[in-house]
Amino acid sequence: MAVSGANLAIVIGAVWFLAAYLGFSRNLRFATGLIAMVGYVLLVGPESSVIRAATMALFVTVAMWLGRGSSPLHSLALAIVLLLLMDPGISTDFGFSLSAIATAGLLVAAGPMYEFLKTRMPEWLALGVAAAFSAQLFTTPIPVSYTHLRAHETGR
Repeated sequence: MAVSGANLAIVIGAVWFLAAYLGFSRNLRFATGLIAMVGYVLLVGPESSVIRAATMALFVTVAMWLGRGSSPLHSLALAIVLLLLMDPGISTDFGFSLSAIATAGLLVAAGPMYEFLKTRMPEWLALGVAAAFSAQLFTTPIPVSYTHLRAHETGR
């Protein structure tokens, strides 16, 4: 099962809106959102894809707290750079690579693909096909190169 920023957005969004409903201040909503994010990471486990999603969600949450708009693509780029600076070894982590590139595929290609497909099929199907295909399209080079490297290492 993959953990995505969408999973975190649902959890953090629910906590944020519940806190707003309860009359929490902006700063307290931010703090409860961060606590929910940390709790989520601890609950599902700090795998590289989860850490990537949480770091990206952190940048989006900070932008919301500051009352500014946030670009998901910029948040992804900042998350990748920060995580690589903190742990350069993560660059060779298969899960991190797949998570980062699949997210980029969703952010870059899924929207235009959905717009194209929705005139040719039901919108619910177009959305699913666009999301799955764009993530697959962007991530395909990773397992292909990994397979090539493994074959080279074993002499096949």
